[in-house]
Order: sequence, then C-alpha cells, then structure tokens
Amino acid sequence: MKRKTKTTQEFRQDIFTGEWVLVSTNRNHRPHTLINNEIKISNLSNLINPFADIIAGKSKENIILEIKDEKQESQVFVVKNIYPLLKSTESPKYQTEGPYHFVEGEGEHQIVIYRDEDTQIRDFSIKKLALMFKAFQARSLSLMNNKNIRYIAVIHNHGYQAGASIAHPHSQIIATPIVPDGIERIVEGVEKYYRSNNRDLAQVIIDYEQNVKQRVILENEYFIALSPYASRVAYEVEIYPKYPQTHFAYTNQTELYNLAKIYKAILQAYYTKIGDIDYNMTIITAPVDGNLYKGFRWFIRLTPRINFVGGYEIGTDTDICVVSPEKATEILK
Repeated sequence: MKRKTKTTQEFRQDIFTGEWVLVSTNRNHRPHTLINNEIKISNLSNLINPFADIIAGKSKENIILEIKDEKQESQVFVVKNIYPLLKSTESPKYQTEGPYHFVEGEGEHQIVIYRDEDTQIRDFSIKKLALMFKAFQARSLSLMNNKNIRYIAVIHNHGYQAGASIAHPHSQIIATPIVPDGIERIVEGVEKYYRSNNRDLAQVIIDYEQNVKQRVILENEYFIALSPYASRVAYEVEIYPKYPQTHFAYTNQTELYNLAKIYKAILQAYYTKIGDIDYNMTIITAPVDGNLYKGFRWFIRLTPRINFVGGYEIGTDTDICVVSPEKATEILK
C-alpha cells in the first residue's frame, strides 16, 4: 500500500542484504558555511555563525548540557540539533510496505559545540579535550536510559570531504532505534572470536602489536594507538583502551584525560606529517540493548578522507588502502 509522506525520517531495510539505510530529507534545510574547506556563504541566513548566540549565552532554549572548565567558564555545549537526522516519537515501530521493511526514525540527534570558533580540535589543550570527552560520556550515559535507543554514535567530522558543513568545530551524538550494520558486523566478529577462543579480541590485537612493534604509533598507561592491520584507508588509526570495557560511557575521568593525550598527539601527527587533512572520528562502542557483549571492547576510529572512491570500491563494497599500515605508522610516529 502506498504511503503518504511529507518530511521522511526513517530507516529502510535493503531487501537484498538486510542492511539499513537512513532516509532523512530534513537534512536538506540545514545551513552550510563550509565548502571545499573554505568559508562560503550560500544565503543571507548563513552570514552569522549559527552557534554564535549559544556561545554568547544569548540562546539557552536548546541547550542540554554545558561543561565548564576550572574557571567555571563553559567550554563545551551540547544542544538539540534543529535539523536532526532523526525525529522523536513515542516508540519506533518495525513496519512493512509491500515487500519492504522500515522503522520510524525515532532517536536523538545532538550537537556538541566548542567555545572557540577559530581553534581546531588538534589545537585544544589536553584539559579541554578531556572536557570534550566528558561531554560525550555524560550524554551517552543519559541516552542509555532511553528504552527505545539501541545504539549511541559519537562522531566528529573535520573538513568538507568528511561531511562538515559548518566551519565552527563541533561534534555530533546520534542515538538510533537500530544497531547500524557496521557496528553489527564488528559485534558479530568479536562474539564469534570470543566463543571460539574465550579471549577479548582487542586484547589479542594489543598483545600482538606490542610484540611485533610494526603498527604501534604511541601508547600510555591507559591507551594505545595503532594503524589497523587491514586499514580501510590510508593513515587510518584506532585507539584502544588497555582495560576491558564494553561501553565508552563507563570510562572514568583519569582515563578520559589520558585518552585526550593520545587523541591530541594523533591529530597533531596528522597535521604536521600529512597536512590539514579531512577526517572522521567515530567512537565504536557496544549497543545499549541490554546484552552483555562479552569480549567486546570500545575503541576510537580515525578515518582520513584523502582517497578518491571509485567504481570498484562502490560496486563491490571493497576498500582500497593506498598507503600500507606499516608505512603509515613510520610516518605518524
């Protein structure tokens, strides 16, 4: 039966693969000030930084959380996204349309804004980076209490090629009623390994990489940064905690500070060794659907956007990495 839709926000399932696609037409209306990494204004409404009133304290309506520094000055603001990927409904329903399946796009889409408009994340102090991670953690803990949420994605897009549309540095928190396919595949791989070997796969990776010393970029007492053995793109980096923890939300303040140290070092290495590259940051954490996820350990993935994606990659869903992980490690260390 044909459905009447106006603004569509829903997950639709690919009938061939079972994978989910998020259709969100609401995003077409969001402002854009960043085009090809240059500030460009598309219309008069974009002449003003859309985050300026929030930073100045003139707009409090959509603020969910403020994180303050030791001087009690707000450095990080979490706000509702007024152009959200997802809408809020009482309860998402798995529905059908002919042979197809879809789920209403229920969830949360929040923006994490940083006070300084002209300071990139790589130039944040370690203390300010720790405040950033503290905001991610606090919102993740809160969203975990929503019974309709199954996954909480924390992301940061740097640069036009990585999907950033606003020049003012900001991150995003997106909580969904489904577990995204990429996360589902990671979870399944980890669980399969754990069932066969009764071992934490992340610990196996860490132990091996510390032994062979070919892909370890840097580490401290709490975290280790690696070039993945099967990097999907050139200069991809993954940051693992050295302790078993399924959810990023349960990380304590000491650990967040040490994560900030590692994170800043990697971003600085990107900038000094490769340049001001576009990249995506994602926190890969366990779903929040009540399962234990034994053997799963959260981690951060940094994905540079310096490769062109061609027909082979798109048509076969096969990534091509043009710089070996071993060479990338040499350059970034």
